[in-house]
Amino acid sequence: MRSDIIIYIPTYFDLKAVTNAVFHNRKLGLETMLGVGRFEGFEDLGEDKTTEEFCLQNDVLYFKHEPMFEEDVLNLAFESVSIRSYDVMILLGSDCWLEGYVENFSLNLKNVIEGRSDIFKLKNIEHQPDHKWQQKVDTQPVVFYKPDGLVAKNNHWCIYRKDSNYVLKPKGIIQGLVLHHDAGLRSKERNVLMEKYQDWNVPREAFIFQEKIKRFKLF
Repeated sequence: MRSDIIIYIPTYFDLKAVTNAVFHNRKLGLETMLGVGRFEGFEDLGEDKTTEEFCLQNDVLYFKHEPMFEEDVLNLAFESVSIRSYDVMILLGSDCWLEGYVENFSLNLKNVIEGRSDIFKLKNIEHQPDHKWQQKVDTQPVVFYKPDGLVAKNNHWCIYRKDSNYVLKPKGIIQGLVLHHDAGLRSKERNVLMEKYQDWNVPREAFIFQEKIKRFKLF
């Protein structure tokens, strides 16, 4: 397994999709870390012990968290990944998977990094383009270089260097890996819960993000 790159997936009562993602990532030579818990505003289904048991039985890294906004959970992920000395964290949903060659991705990333903490995007293929909350590759960074120097503020797509007051603009799309998104990988029940949550949270985050775009001319 690669010791420099890790996949991070936030999850809550989504074991089937997460199981597929973890073992697919391992075929690519990449370990996965799971953040197990609810986002703020997400319907409470109780403690997700099944995912914890899966992690313990299959030697999967994970951390538990109380209900938090997504940006706060992402910051926990930055900290957890950094403690384990990974240089690169790739953020995926449980209904996402990667395709390609990690070596090519690593070489392409190496050619554009400048030594400081930074953020990048991946090419995205949406398998259900009519899904209400499909992935938007033109705005969302998913590759985080040196996450120990990064922090999310206000929403989980506004990423700053810890030593700066300016929102980072993604450097571009790193070739070598392609991100696939298919909401059908999750159960219908889980998708209903997620849609209810996103109906509330996405407009909140989008408003904050658009204000940042206007102020800093990000995209």
